[in-house]
Amino acid sequence: MVAQRLAPPLALASAAVYLIVLPFGHVTSLRSASLVLALAAATTLWLARPPRAVPLLPLFVVWFAAALISLAETRNLQSSLEAINGEVLRSFLVFFVFYVVVSRLQAYRFCVAASAVGLGLLSILAIASFYRHGAWVFHYVPPLGDFATCAVTVTPLLVGYIAFCRHERALIALCSVATGVMLIAGYLTFSRGFWLALVSVVVVGTALYAKRAARLSRRAMAGVVVVCVLFLVLAGLGAAARDRTITFMGDRWVIYAAVLKKIPENPLTGTGYGHETDKPWYERARPGAEVYHAHNIALSYLDQMGPAGLLALAAIFALPAIAFASALRSCGAAAAMPAICGLALLAAVFVKNNVDHFFVKQNLWLFFAHLGIYLGQIEGASRSQALATASTGMSATSRVSGQTIS
Repeated sequence: MVAQRLAPPLALASAAVYLIVLPFGHVTSLRSASLVLALAAATTLWLARPPRAVPLLPLFVVWFAAALISLAETRNLQSSLEAINGEVLRSFLVFFVFYVVVSRLQAYRFCVAASAVGLGLLSILAIASFYRHGAWVFHYVPPLGDFATCAVTVTPLLVGYIAFCRHERALIALCSVATGVMLIAGYLTFSRGFWLALVSVVVVGTALYAKRAARLSRRAMAGVVVVCVLFLVLAGLGAAARDRTITFMGDRWVIYAAVLKKIPENPLTGTGYGHETDKPWYERARPGAEVYHAHNIALSYLDQMGPAGLLALAAIFALPAIAFASALRSCGAAAAMPAICGLALLAAVFVKNNVDHFFVKQNLWLFFAHLGIYLGQIEGASRSQALATASTGMSATSRVSGQTIS
C-alpha cells in the first residue's frame, strides 16, 4: 500500500527530471538515477491494476533479434553488446516508463511542461555559450548534431500543444518561449538537416490536421507556406555561413560510395550492432576523417545488421506509424493531438537521421520517451472515452428502467 501511494508522485518527479536533463551533456549519473526511480515507480503502477499490455513489443523483438543475429560476425563483440544494452534494451525501458506514467497518471501536460523547460534551458545555454566563445562549444551543451536532433524530436510535442490546446495560456507561453529560443539555437548549429526536419514536421502535421478538420483557411495555408519557405531560407543562410550551398553534400557522397561498396563484402549478418563497431574499417577507408559510420541511418543499419537491419529499421518507424494512424482513424478527438504529433515525430526523426546519423544514445532514448508519451496519451484518452460511453449507456438504461417501473 505504501509503495502504491508513493509511486505516482515519484513517477511524475523522476520522469520530469529525466526529460529535463536527458539532452544535456555530462549528466550521466542524474540521468541514470532518475530513470531507475521512474522505472521502479512505473513498474509499481503497471502491476497495481490492469491493463498490463505494452504496445510496440514486436518492434523491440524484431530490433533485438536483428541485433543478436549481428553478433555472429561482429567486428567488436564487447562494443556490440554494450550498444545492444545501451540502445535496444534501454530504449524499451524508457518507452515503458513514459507509456505507463502518461497512460496511468494522465501526465501528458506534465511531460509537455518538463520537455519545454529542458529544451528551453538547453537552448538558452547554447546561445549564451555560442556568443561567449564565438563557436559551438560543447560541455553541458551537447555537440551541435546532438542538439539539432534533440530539438527536432521535442518540437512536435511543443508545437502540437500550442496548436491544439490554446486555452492553456501558461503552458502555451512556456512552449512558445522554448520553441523560440530553440529556433535561435538551432540556427547557430548551421545544420541544414535541422531545418529540413522542421519542414517535415510542419508539412506532415498540417496535412494530417487538414485531413481531420476537412479544410484549412487560405490564410492558414499561406502561413504554412511562408513558414516552410522561411525554414528553407534559414537552412540556406546556415549553409552560406559555412561557405556551402544548401544542396552541398561534401564528403557524404564519398562516405556513401565507400559504404555501398563495403556492404556487399560484409557477412550476411552485418559487421555487428553499434554504429561505430567497425570503426577500424572507416579509419582505413578514410584516413584522417572523424566519421566512423555510414552517416545515414538506413545504410548504417544495413552495414551493422545486414538485411535484418533494414527489417529492424522498418519496425522502428512503421509500427508506431501504424499505431498512430489507427488511433487517428478510430480513437476520437482526444487522440488526434498525440496521433498527429507522433506521426510528425516519426517524419522529423527519419528525415534528420538520413542526412546526419545521430540516432544513438540520448537522442534514441528521447525518441522512445516521446513515443511512450504519445501512445500513453492515446491509451488514456481511449480508456476515458470508453468509460464515458459506458456511463452514458448506463444512465440511459437507468432512465428507461425508471420509466418502465413507474
